[in-house]
Amino acid sequence: MNEQRIGYSEINSNFVAKASKKLGSDWNSTLLLGHAFTHINRTNLSTTGTQSVVPNMESIKYYTVYTSTSSPSKKNIIGVFADLKFDYKSQLFFSLTGRNDWSSTLPAENRSFFYPSASVAYVFTELPFLKDNSVLSFGKFRASYAEVGKDADPYQIGVYYNTLQAFNGVSGINRSTTIGSENLKPERTKGIEFGGVFRFFEDRITLDANYAIANSIDQIVPVPVSYASGYDVFVTNAGEIRNNSIELMLNANIIN
Repeated sequence: MNEQRIGYSEINSNFVAKASKKLGSDWNSTLLLGHAFTHINRTNLSTTGTQSVVPNMESIKYYTVYTSTSSPSKKNIIGVFADLKFDYKSQLFFSLTGRNDWSSTLPAENRSFFYPSASVAYVFTELPFLKDNSVLSFGKFRASYAEVGKDADPYQIGVYYNTLQAFNGVSGINRSTTIGSENLKPERTKGIEFGGVFRFFEDRITLDANYAIANSIDQIVPVPVSYASGYDVFVTNAGEIRNNSIELMLNANIIN
């Protein structure tokens, strides 16, 4: 008979402040500042019972010999972020963002990681010679660069030990066969996107096109190692993935 109880709790706290200001007659600006805190608590309690007292009773309390294992984990993330935007005559748009996180699951020297982004968009149909175009009613080009950081799961650094069930009143400890790098770094994804939105014939037909390149580095992966080392898995930064994608979306409203 086995009984398992899994618990999960998450506490989030966010604070955001926003300010807007008009810069002259043509420029507008918006600044957003924020702070975020996340606490995650997981529990996993599993109990196995043998030698039943009352047959066919589906409850752990009707067994006389118990073996219990518990796997709790906790994780804290603190972040600060900013987002600065400008627009010129609702025609040219700029955006700069930045975020810095501190994670409890990474080594002290790599616990802090920063990731920025920048984007620009231009509504070219606001140009005088295109403003009253009967074919192309709206057109916008856009481009962006962004980075994203990701921390590790709890207890991925160094070596950990587990307690064993007592035998004849004597308990024991065994070492985990998984070891984590003491210099573990956060995962990072860097991406560039180019695209545009084009509307034709008074917005009856819309084409949204996008081309993206994303490169993920320092991925945290469990790497098999020789049993002669005393371990079977080494958690380290070893993965790298590159993705190229093209997205096309066409909407048509022929009958109105």
